[in-house]
Amino acid sequence: MIGAAAPEYPVVSATGIFISNGDPKNGLLQFDSDLTVPIYIRSEIEYNEIAQHCGLEARGTARFPPFTAQFLAKYPTDIPTQHSEYMILTYQKMS
Repeated sequence: MIGAAAPEYPVVSATGIFISNGDPKNGLLQFDSDLTVPIYIRSEIEYNEIAQHCGLEARGTARFPPFTAQFLAKYPTDIPTQHSEYMILTYQKMS
């Protein structure tokens, strides 16, 4: 959702419901009535800035893995899953 307008809340994702008080980057992801976890939505640039302050540098480019058949079998959803909701970044300690 980089560059997208802030959606109304809560937002349903393929893995749960994003609940926020209106802040599009901080909230809770509710998987079911017993499992709710804090979530902090950041862009690749924001993660790189945080990593740099911690003495890390980016290695490679961001990857956005697709939902696997195993994941969708374990966590079925009616929400479209053709676009990944996850970003994988790689960092290395600066020398």
